[in-house]
Amino acid sequence: EDVSIEHGQTIKDIHRKYIDCGSNIITANTFGALPLKLSGKKYTLEEYICVSAGLVKQAVEEAEKDGNKNPHYIAWDVSQTGKLLEPMGELTFDEAYENYRQAAVLAEKYGFDAALIETMADLYEVKAAVLAIKENTSLPVIATMTFQENLRTLTGADPLTCVTYLESLGVDVLGFNCGG
Repeated sequence: EDVSIEHGQTIKDIHRKYIDCGSNIITANTFGALPLKLSGKKYTLEEYICVSAGLVKQAVEEAEKDGNKNPHYIAWDVSQTGKLLEPMGELTFDEAYENYRQAAVLAEKYGFDAALIETMADLYEVKAAVLAIKENTSLPVIATMTFQENLRTLTGADPLTCVTYLESLGVDVLGFNCGG
């Protein structure tokens, strides 16, 4: 996320290349921009999200000025906190929820069109993220899970359980990415 602030042109150029290749949904460089991951960083959560949103918007505006008339949407991209939730870890559900809530509210404030929660390995954590977004913003939610080679998430859920769970949470789009 520091690259967005310190070398924004590089990130904007990457966004533009995706747009020029035909991408309609452009994800911001916010994968790790969560309060729990930013402890000790030199920039604030709001700075990361604001700057990242601006870079995607600039890339879209430049493409449109150059004649690209395809619809473009910007997605706030976010992933795991990096901590295990109780009972496997020490992070409480409420702490995880608040972590995602703070970031989601800023994502909506800075004009993101959707929330992409990706590469999740724990159904309890993805629930915290989905509820924080759905209860505090109007952003559509895309959620993806990741699996190990045994086709289980880190915390043991199989693909069918993940689909059922995400559908019951009311996500708008669900999928799977990364993993073994």
